[in-house]
This record gives sequence, C-alpha cells and structure tokens, in this order.
Amino acid sequence: MKKVVPSGTSTVSKLARINQENGSPVYVTGDGQSVTESPTDNDRQYIGSAIPDATYGLTLNLEYKGFDFLMFGTGSIHNKIFSLLYSADRPRTNCLKLYYEDSWTPERTNAKYANSAMIANNWTYWSSDVSVFDGSYFKFKQIQLGYTIPKSITEKVLVSNCRMYISLDDFFTITKYPGCDPETATTANQQDMGYDAGSYPTTKKIIFGVSVTF
Repeated sequence: MKKVVPSGTSTVSKLARINQENGSPVYVTGDGQSVTESPTDNDRQYIGSAIPDATYGLTLNLEYKGFDFLMFGTGSIHNKIFSLLYSADRPRTNCLKLYYEDSWTPERTNAKYANSAMIANNWTYWSSDVSVFDGSYFKFKQIQLGYTIPKSITEKVLVSNCRMYISLDDFFTITKYPGCDPETATTANQQDMGYDAGSYPTTKKIIFGVSVTF
C-alpha cells in the first residue's frame, strides 16, 4: 500500500475532533461537514507551508574587565513540519510520545488523539494534520564565557596572552515542536522540504578551552 502524504506539507485532511464514545477520528470535509469515513482529496485543506515566514539570527558580544561573553543564535518563524517518524505499516516503530500521552482511552475521553488500537494502521489518520506541527524555533548555537588573564601576570611567565573559556554549543532550543530537533528535522532537498524523517539532532557540546600566545 502506498503511503499518502500531503503535497509540500501544505494541504492535508484535517481532523475535526475525536469521538468521545470510542476514540475514533472525525474529519472535516471541504464544505465544513464532519465525517467519520475517509475524506476525499477534495476535502484536503491548506494548513501552512514548510517555508518559514522568516529566518533570523541574533549575536551578542560583551566585554568587561577581562571577561568576555558571546551569544549567537538562529531561528525560524511559522514553518510547518510533517512528522514521518510513525509509519502505519510498522506500528511498533518509534513514535512521538505525545501520541500516547494524549491518546483516547475509556478513562481519558477528552484526549487530543484517537484510540491507538483503532488507528494503528490507518494511513488516512497518519497523513492528516495530526502529523503536522509548528516548526518555529530559536536555537542558542553558542553561549561562551571567557576570561583573559591580565598581561601584568602573564608577562612574568613569558606569555603574551592567555584566555580561558567555556562554551555551550547547540545546547538550548526554544520550540513547541515535539520531535528531536526542529533545525535538522526538515530535509535539505527543496522538493522534500518540511518532512521529518528522523534525522539525528544537532549534538549538544560543552567545550572548555585555553588559548595561549607566547
């Protein structure tokens, strides 16, 4: 069976609500009606684009009495990401935990997502907007604090300059995207932009360093 995915993550079948009685999905048709059966291609709705409304960066440099501070970050605004982490023909593979934490059960009838037993192999459900998320983010690419020892001290040991620093690289990300990393989630290929196929997130790094000039 061929997997149905939205074209360019721009138009998809849209979920209206979850049936509180049994946890089945209820979809919205093109004319605003609710249906429990599979919606048609004419019912697909525009929900956003994989291309951000804007991308931006921020750099801050400060110095005071031998101390220096650098903060650099980048981000995007209002881009959509379609998660391909779950596959309806392989229901036991990895999945975003929010689908289980907020899925329908007899004890949790107001859940956001459908009864897992009913939609485990349902292509229509996993190709709807339940797999589309806001990919907006701001990532602190580098936060670095350094200290340069005064020359009055270093020159006594024949050192022209000595600077020590600690750096946190790709350590903090502000985002509502439930996947691993919104920065690496989408592919570089323009045709496939907006799909999270499980790319590895950017590695978080803590770096200590000493720079010495003689």
